[in-house]
Amino acid sequence: MEQQTKLRALGVGLYMYTAGEGVLEASAPVDQAVNIALPSLNLYSNKVRKALGPSHEQIRRGQWREGFEDACNAVEHEGRKYLNKHMSGRIKTVTSTNKINTPTPKRVDKMTLGGLKDTFTAIRPMHPTPRLRPRSQG
Repeated sequence: MEQQTKLRALGVGLYMYTAGEGVLEASAPVDQAVNIALPSLNLYSNKVRKALGPSHEQIRRGQWREGFEDACNAVEHEGRKYLNKHMSGRIKTVTSTNKINTPTPKRVDKMTLGGLKDTFTAIRPMHPTPRLRPRSQG
C-alpha cells in the first residue's frame, strides 16, 4: 500500500490483475510533460465554479485533455446561452462594414467556439438614451 501511495503521488499509473476481476486501474497515469497551474475557482461566481469545477477536477487528477475539452464545452454552452438570451435586445453586434448584425438563435447554436469568439468580439456597447435634465429656474 505504501508503494502505491508513492506511485500515485508521482503520477505513475498502476494497473493490477486479479483472477476474479481482471485488470483494474489502481491509479491513473498523469502526463508528466504537462504542468498546468489553474486559477482558484474561489475567485469566481458560483455559476462559473459550477460550469468549470468538473474540468478543474479532471485536470488536477492529470486528465488534462479531458478537462480542457470539458472546459471548452462549458464555455461554448454558456456563451450560446448568453447570446441567445441577450441578442434580441441587450446586445448588438456590428460587422466589419459597421452594419448591425443580429444572429438568430439557430445560427448561434451552430457556431463553433471560434465563431462564438468572433460574435462576442463584434459586440458593441449600447449607448444609453440621454437623460433630460429639468432646466434650472433662474
